[in-house]
Amino acid sequence: MVAAFSSGTGSRRARIALGLVRAVSIFAAAVVVVVVAALSLLAVDWAPFVDGNVGDGDRLLGGVLASWALMIAGLAWLIAVLVAWRFRQLRTWWLGAPPALFVAGVAVALAIGAAVPKGLDSSRSEMENAVAQARSHPPGWSELYGFDTPRQVGHVEVWKLSHREDGVVVVSDADFVFGFHMRGWAHSLQGPPTFEPGVKELQVEHLGGPWYSYSYVL
Repeated sequence: MVAAFSSGTGSRRARIALGLVRAVSIFAAAVVVVVVAALSLLAVDWAPFVDGNVGDGDRLLGGVLASWALMIAGLAWLIAVLVAWRFRQLRTWWLGAPPALFVAGVAVALAIGAAVPKGLDSSRSEMENAVAQARSHPPGWSELYGFDTPRQVGHVEVWKLSHREDGVVVVSDADFVFGFHMRGWAHSLQGPPTFEPGVKELQVEHLGGPWYSYSYVL
């Protein structure tokens, strides 16, 4: 009788353990799916339920939140693995779902990130048209679109287009604004462009022809 009671109690504990393993595995798998979907949307520059432009600052914040969510889900999954091992339930396929989804999700996210057009090369003709438009105005002209409602130039989002007094046309990137960091492109017919002496960590790279990329800290 004692043996039967012990066997029944052990069977009940095993069923509870299996239910716990399934619940935690479903939770971890759901977190992976949500994280991959969110990061994929940020990669294609679209955030549902959010008005305005998605910039690199938003992607950085999304990456931090995604990392925390994956860490919590991973810890819960490891606990489920230990519980399954304790009650000899390691053969359940529920345990394999989260890591399998994670590997597939990483592959999908990397593929989407690689497929999304980026930078000057993806929109060179449209950028040339924008430069021609700016040069049709006298030096000192500028047009401000803002960070939340940038102008779409090909695959590039622009928050400001300006024809400077020195003849250089500056196209300011709306996707890279984090703190006081600025980035963009300059169309300079007279060589490398110069910027205000007050900027810090200035980096200018020649992209070929009259095009240069720049970044600095205010």
